[in-house]
Amino acid sequence: MSQFFDDWAALESDPSSVASRQQLLARGENLVRRFNNAATQLNSAQTNADSRVQQRVARVNVLAGEIATLNAQIVRLESSGGRANDLRANRTQILEELAEIGPVRSEDQADGSARVLFANHVLVEDDDQRVLSVVADPITGFNQVHISQGSTSFDISSAVTGGSLGADINAVESDGRTAAFLAAAPRGVPAADGATTSEVTRRASRPGPWARSRGCRRAARGSSRGRWRGRRRPSRPPPSLSQCLRSPRRLR
Repeated sequence: MSQFFDDWAALESDPSSVASRQQLLARGENLVRRFNNAATQLNSAQTNADSRVQQRVARVNVLAGEIATLNAQIVRLESSGGRANDLRANRTQILEELAEIGPVRSEDQADGSARVLFANHVLVEDDDQRVLSVVADPITGFNQVHISQGSTSFDISSAVTGGSLGADINAVESDGRTAAFLAAAPRGVPAADGATTSEVTRRASRPGPWARSRGCRRAARGSSRGRWRGRRRPSRPPPSLSQCLRSPRRLR
């Protein structure tokens, strides 16, 4: 990136140089290719993270169902005077796996069941479980994690702050935003007067009469601030370099 701006400085110091224009164009095209490649890689990473979100949500539902089943078995066995040590050990093992996926808190109940919260929302209580689902955000298109509530569901993505699921949700959002920015970058960054970097770079590669304009030669040398001391300032401000590149004849 610094080399790109160095090439701009070289062109400003000698705006009639064909070599400087060609060097700037080549550097700009290379920068666009790098942006496009980075955007493609980030889009691929986002797609992979999106797929992992769906897989992890499906696994949470399986584990929640197993915990609910174990809760029922433990309550039934211990209420009849039996010992459910093996069942409790199985439940603990499942809770440990669940905790690797996202933030989990387990609360032992008096009847032997476990009340399980996932991302601060009740996931399992007694032998009942709530279901997680993946829903695309209508604005961004990113996958959100929802939890069921009656006949509807609501988004809990922001509460999934840990575990592998939390990492994948963050990856989907951050990679998606960065990819969108890079995909837009090759169109050019707007300059102060409305021209874009890619547009000005492209025009800078073409020889043209703008280099012969006195106002544009002055613009190519840099800011004219302080040059009018002791002399009458012109009725209109001198053109910027990008204005010269865009409308050379009018700005002579």
